[in-house]
Amino acid sequence: MNKRLCLLLALLPVTAMANLKTLTTPGVAPDAVTAVKMYFSGNINEEKITELTMALDEANMRFKNAHDLYLYLNSGGGDLDSAHAAYLAIKSSRIPVTTVDMSMTASAATLLFCGAKNRVMLTDTTILIHPPTVNQNEKSSAPDSLELKRQWSGHYVDMLKNVYRQCSTLSDEAMNKALYSEDAHLFLNNQEAENIRMATATEEQIHAAEVAYFISDVTGRDKG
Repeated sequence: MNKRLCLLLALLPVTAMANLKTLTTPGVAPDAVTAVKMYFSGNINEEKITELTMALDEANMRFKNAHDLYLYLNSGGGDLDSAHAAYLAIKSSRIPVTTVDMSMTASAATLLFCGAKNRVMLTDTTILIHPPTVNQNEKSSAPDSLELKRQWSGHYVDMLKNVYRQCSTLSDEAMNKALYSEDAHLFLNNQEAENIRMATATEEQIHAAEVAYFISDVTGRDKG
C-alpha cells in the first residue's frame, strides 16, 4: 500500500503540469539564463493559474541571474478569483515581470496585465474593461440567492477598482460606469491604454529569452 501511495504522489506533479510546456535553449545552464518568457493564452481558470504560479516559482528558484521575465497574454478572461491570485503572484515575483498584451487582454485577464510595473502592448492589440459576471444557479430567482449575487458582484467590482487604481489613472467615476454597464465598457487600443497609463509602452516585437513556458487551454489531442 505504501509503495502504491508513493508512486501516486510521485505522479501528481506531472498530472498538475499536464498543460504546461517548456522550451530551453540547448546547452544553456540555469545560471546563464538572463531572460525568461511565458505565454498565457485562453481562458483563466484555477488549473491554469496554478500552472502559471508554478512556472513563476520555478523560474524564480532556478534562474538566479535572470533579470527579465516577460509574460505574454492573449485571453478573453475567466475566473476572477483565479485572476486575482495570479495578480498577486506576478507582483511578488523576484524576477521583475513585464506583462505584454499579445492580442487581446479582456475582463479578468486585465488583472494579470496589471500585476506588473511594466505593462506593454504589442501593436494593434486591445484591452477590454467591463462589468464582472456572477454565475447564477438554479435557485437564482430566490430572494436570498439574488442578494448573494449582489454581494459577490459588489465584491468583484471593488476588487477590480482596487487593482485599476494601482495601474491606471482612471477616475472612480469612470471605473464605476465601466464596471456597472456593458454599454459603458472600455475597449482600449494602444494609445488609449497609454493615455490612462494602463499600458506603459507599445512594442512591435517579442523579446528573446533562453527559456520559454507555454500555458494554454486543453485541446482534444491533449485530452486523449
